[in-house]
Amino acid sequence: MTLRLNYDEYGNHKSVAQPNTRAEQEKSRMTRDNLKRSIAAALVAAGVLFAARSAQATIVDLINGDSGIINGAQFDWTPEQPTGTGNIQPFLRVQADGVEQGYNTSGTPVPFDDKVGPWTHNVTFADLRSTTVMIGNTSYFKLLLDINQTNSHPLLSLDQLQFYT
Repeated sequence: MTLRLNYDEYGNHKSVAQPNTRAEQEKSRMTRDNLKRSIAAALVAAGVLFAARSAQATIVDLINGDSGIINGAQFDWTPEQPTGTGNIQPFLRVQADGVEQGYNTSGTPVPFDDKVGPWTHNVTFADLRSTTVMIGNTSYFKLLLDINQTNSHPLLSLDQLQFYT
């Protein structure tokens, strides 16, 4: 099974008050560019350190609209689009400070940082059929990730993703 996973950039930064003057706009752009470079450098440095510890570690950096493949799963940046329940049909919600983990399950009590409710439940292959997309001659299941970044923390890291069948 090959999964196509799309990471959404939700554009939360657009809700920030925009600078008024050209100088403020340029300063804001430079700050954003420097932040991206710093984060990219930190990710590369972390990737080098992590790769030294684990030969299986692969990093896909989606900050600049890139994509990548890890173990047959394709990760793509996609343009801004509506998010939240009603636009994305969630099957797992987690909420904690710092590091979070969870399993989508219909069992109770929910493990780890899972949030209780109808949006945390198990998923079958039949459920995924409605998400099938064709790229070239290959059929993929499309899963969207609403990682809920905020204006103060616009870049978050998904460090581990596992699928069980």
